[in-house]
Amino acid sequence: MNGLVAADRTPKPHLYEVKKVYQNIGFKLLNFDNGLLEIKNKFFFTNLSDFNFSWILEENGKKIGKGIIENVSLMPQETATIKTTLPNISFKPGSEYFLSLYATQRHDDGLLKAGTLIAREQCLVYSFAPAPAKNENKPLQLTEKENSIYFNSEDVSIGFNRQTGALSSMKINDNELLLAEMIPNFWRPSTDNDLGAKLPTMCEPWRNAGESAKLIKTEVSRTNTYTCRVQSEYQLSPVDAKYVVDYTVSGNGNVNVNCSLIPQNDTLPLLPRFGVTFTLKKDYEQMNWFGRGPHENYIDRKTSAFVGLYSGSVGEQYFPYDRPQENGNKTDIRWMTLTDKTGAGVKITGNPLFSASAYLFPTDDLSEPDNKKHQRHISDIQPKDMVTLNIDFKQMGVGGDTSWGAFPHQQYLIPAQNMTFSFNICPLAKE
Repeated sequence: MNGLVAADRTPKPHLYEVKKVYQNIGFKLLNFDNGLLEIKNKFFFTNLSDFNFSWILEENGKKIGKGIIENVSLMPQETATIKTTLPNISFKPGSEYFLSLYATQRHDDGLLKAGTLIAREQCLVYSFAPAPAKNENKPLQLTEKENSIYFNSEDVSIGFNRQTGALSSMKINDNELLLAEMIPNFWRPSTDNDLGAKLPTMCEPWRNAGESAKLIKTEVSRTNTYTCRVQSEYQLSPVDAKYVVDYTVSGNGNVNVNCSLIPQNDTLPLLPRFGVTFTLKKDYEQMNWFGRGPHENYIDRKTSAFVGLYSGSVGEQYFPYDRPQENGNKTDIRWMTLTDKTGAGVKITGNPLFSASAYLFPTDDLSEPDNKKHQRHISDIQPKDMVTLNIDFKQMGVGGDTSWGAFPHQQYLIPAQNMTFSFNICPLAKE
């Protein structure tokens, strides 16, 4: 949507990205152990002695240290290596560490008050290495009822629809979490930039490819006493491609989902997204995640969204653009939970990362009925008794060089080629 501020002066999510990209101070982490940073003064007439500098160190999104960077004084356009004191820590397996660097206004200066954030950067200190999942070795019972397959273990039940091959039920303590089964998802509601570039027309074959996928076969097998496998293969239409999803169900309730797209020729159009979508009961609208946030972000608009621990309601993730369109996405998610007030719900864990969005209405409510821009309004989007959850390998970038023809940059497009991604989903009991 054009503009950085809404009509009521509410900042739009991309305003934070503009501020981040336009900032006049650059940071790099050169060597954490030695406390070496590179700071660049991009100003033309301002010395960096006008600002206070600080750092925060986080482990898995939780602050474990903070400090001040002393004696930063760089002339305009100067770059220097700065030595500061950073904590001596032992990195834990399965943990991830980020160092965030900040520059704030030292004194009042016109409209800028002392303490105003001027620049910031987040630097990865220790690369993400997920801890291996624990196997609780609970026996898994397989039963078939009419057109359904169920895997039961103590207080957990996972169900699949034989006719569609899809994950259709997830219960904990006999409480059903799902309203609609998991299906492949290749379409996103068109943004203004998409419509200006005529991307919806180009990508149209993918619009209904997920919901119209034709099941070729479903195979069910038992791996051992504690795990079973369901593999479903589909033919997509009207695109000439196959989609294969492999579920591994464990006795502790974990379901590993592995999704593969296999194009049958090299003439298929770009994909708006590659992922899955399903529907939860409205009760599960409390959203917590470890990934980029708190505002919406996309693969080509995420540097302002630092990796961290965030929480809020599903409704709070939706930004009311003047014309309804794609919004609310989060990238580089390590894990996400959707729960009720008691803590019951679902947890999704990436392998290693995923993108996601959640709404209190069907995603299609945001879509245009065809590939043209219509005079639709905020009031056209009304909450319903549901939570839609989209889990994606990736979504096409949103672009922005122009809104009248420019595509997202090449590295942010999704060509139709062999792709695979996986994630884990498991039910959560009451706390």
